[in-house]
Amino acid sequence: MKQAACRMSPAICHGLQALGVRVVCIDARQAHQSLKALKANKTDPHDAAGLAQLARTGFYKEVHVKSPAAHCVRSVITARNHLIEARVRLVQPSVSSLVQVRARHSSTA
Repeated sequence: MKQAACRMSPAICHGLQALGVRVVCIDARQAHQSLKALKANKTDPHDAAGLAQLARTGFYKEVHVKSPAAHCVRSVITARNHLIEARVRLVQPSVSSLVQVRARHSSTA
């Protein structure tokens, strides 16, 4: 089975492999460019026919699907980065206003 890469690709790919199905995940950007070259109207049936044509001709680039453990690590790193960005957004205005108040206070003294 061939499938284009998307957000659900890892779960679908590993689930099908666990069932014993051979899965090839293809590069979505390359598939999009190939389908665009066909100049067909953008509909699901045309996309399916185009992807089937790519599979028949072998004109696709296979991509590696990372392990579930690698996806968990990436999720933790992303969550950490979001928390750091939120902390910076919350703390920076407070620090700036404290510095301004301190500067005004020291200039009047």
